[in-house]
Amino acid sequence: KQSMYKHIKYRCTKNKDEDVIELVRLMNLKLQQKDTQLESQQKQINTQTKQIEKLMGKLEINNSFNTNITLLAYKDTDVSHLTERDYVCCIKHVNFCVKKLIEQIHFNPEKPENMNIYISNLKDKYMMLYNGKNWNITNKKELDCIYDDKEMMLDQWMDEQHKYPELKEKFDRYINNKEKDDTLNMIKEEIKLMMYNNKNLIEN
Repeated sequence: KQSMYKHIKYRCTKNKDEDVIELVRLMNLKLQQKDTQLESQQKQINTQTKQIEKLMGKLEINNSFNTNITLLAYKDTDVSHLTERDYVCCIKHVNFCVKKLIEQIHFNPEKPENMNIYISNLKDKYMMLYNGKNWNITNKKELDCIYDDKEMMLDQWMDEQHKYPELKEKFDRYINNKEKDDTLNMIKEEIKLMMYNNKNLIEN
């Protein structure tokens, strides 16, 4: 019975790992197919754009086109879209200020190029991270680095502000609260849920 239990446990773990590897393979295949399709479409678009520009030149019309969205590597994530209002909104969430910032940056429909991280399965120990060329499987412990990175962004922004004393109080309260292990663990679990629940934004 014990050997059978070990066998079943091993097979279940192996199956989960194989599923994750297959998911990465399919995601990267999808990227390759998308690149091929985009290349073909781009040739057609270039031809059409030249024709349009020629006509616009005759009509003295100015216009600009943005036809492609390039997914950015996590290390190259663009945060230039964040406004003062975004930071204020995040910090008002107190304990969930970091979660809100991750959502604003990586799961924002208006910034699809930043959708470079997500969790595909809550039950396994992995998360997905885009490196600029491929989707890679990485340990969920990487979330700690992502968390620290976003918390530092909020901290630096707060240091530069002097007109929001009430926000400073909220952020200080968050810093004190997260010192409790159960609070920090709860926050990170909520972030994992958010990264999982929004995975369809990326996989589709």
